[in-house]
Amino acid sequence: MKLLSLLYVRLRQNIRDPGIGNVALETLLDCPTEHLEFHVWYFREKGWAQRTEKGTLAITVDGVDRIKSEYAGGAQDKFLTDQSKADP
Repeated sequence: MKLLSLLYVRLRQNIRDPGIGNVALETLLDCPTEHLEFHVWYFREKGWAQRTEKGTLAITVDGVDRIKSEYAGGAQDKFLTDQSKADP
């Protein structure tokens, strides 16, 4: 779910360039590409992620639905918060 969550946050941050490259994924997940290959394959086969025209990995609509269902009950709002509006 961490990988799918990262892709979701990236989409929310920049809808015009929603993908994350392999090197960035390695760094963010602290995991070599070889260990991510199965998960990327699985997400693509399930329709939760796809390769963009730039070759980066991006979440799909089905992936957004999956992550939303995983974190149902309000937790999904924690993905992207506006730190400037912190509660006193």
